[in-house]
Amino acid sequence: MPPRTPFSPSIRRTGLSNHPKTILNRRWEANKDTRERAFGRDDAAFRKAKSRRLTAFRSSKEWNRLSQRGREKAEQEIVDSLIAVRDAKKREHEMEWRHKVEANEEEDADSDEAEHEDVDKLGANEDGDTEWVSEDLEESDIDDDNREVVQDLARSVSQIKRLWGEGYWKQVADVERMARKKEAEYKEYVDSHQ
Repeated sequence: MPPRTPFSPSIRRTGLSNHPKTILNRRWEANKDTRERAFGRDDAAFRKAKSRRLTAFRSSKEWNRLSQRGREKAEQEIVDSLIAVRDAKKREHEMEWRHKVEANEEEDADSDEAEHEDVDKLGANEDGDTEWVSEDLEESDIDDDNREVVQDLARSVSQIKRLWGEGYWKQVADVERMARKKEAEYKEYVDSHQ
């Protein structure tokens, strides 16, 4: 039997149940992408390890010697250590998955990419805001009645965008920071596995 990767579907160990809920769960599991399967297994391993470690700790002699506050602190330390292990496994599986995806993308790259360019481009208008500009739409295609409606709509959207933009750019900065961190982790992973 070949070794199982964290991305493979679950292996059937016994006969299949005909219960409707089991059938739905099996379909749901089969429809997951490989990264979700690996993360699900990491979470299941975490829950199992947490249950076993806490049960062992609660049945130990040390449990009776600790105060209520000491018990809660010791339990939290156990859970925190298991969370760190789970997060490390998830990061490792994400790096493996990303490496596989990038390897497949390089193999499947089309030489005809110029043929599939999008005709819509992001351009700047006179206010300095960005808007989508389509090469298919000509100025003569918009009649005078619709021109006012389009301009009013554009002004309204621009105003909404300005009001909404403050929080948005803060979130974008946070996402970019996290992306740079993940990219650095991935580069470190790739360098260590070559």
